[in-house]
Amino acid sequence: MPGIECTQALALEMLVRSASDAGISRVVNELLAVDRGATQYQTRLSHPPAGATFGDLFIQAKNVCNATVLGLASSQDDVDGSMLNPATDRPLQDGDIVYYMANTRLSQHQLGELLSEAR
Repeated sequence: MPGIECTQALALEMLVRSASDAGISRVVNELLAVDRGATQYQTRLSHPPAGATFGDLFIQAKNVCNATVLGLASSQDDVDGSMLNPATDRPLQDGDIVYYMANTRLSQHQLGELLSEAR
């Protein structure tokens, strides 16, 4: 059963970011839109191939499924840990949580195929 998640109001941060990077609010609005564009998803990796990296998954997901992998979190990461845009050589581990955006959710089978094709 899904738990309750707390979110932060983004209006002030968007205003500050828009002041320094004009147009960034368009990107944030697109990311948060529920009626158009890609959606953000998460899934837990199950037994990725030995030696598979974030870069392997990133490239394969984009090339094969037109999905953009945003980041990873492991069970060792704390809530404030850096999980977005990890280094391309960051190894994938069993149980890692993959955060991505795509037009549809990727199945465990699809993720496994992406990683096996990368090796």
